[in-house]
Amino acid sequence: MDTFGTIFLVIFILAGILTIIFPEYAWYLRHGIWYKDSEPTDDALFFTRIGGAALTAIGLFMIFIIST
Repeated sequence: MDTFGTIFLVIFILAGILTIIFPEYAWYLRHGIWYKDSEPTDDALFFTRIGGAALTAIGLFMIFIIST
């Protein structure tokens, strides 16, 4: 695997992990800038975490596939 691919996958996985740990920041980056004085609902945070888990899983799967 080339260097660019490795860096891309590491950033992909880190973005997923950060989204799982800090879903509020991910929500504000995606939706919060469009709505003034808004707060994310519990469901929105839950699905944001699911998206982070999917990013992490896809990144790890890609590393596993490429390394074999």
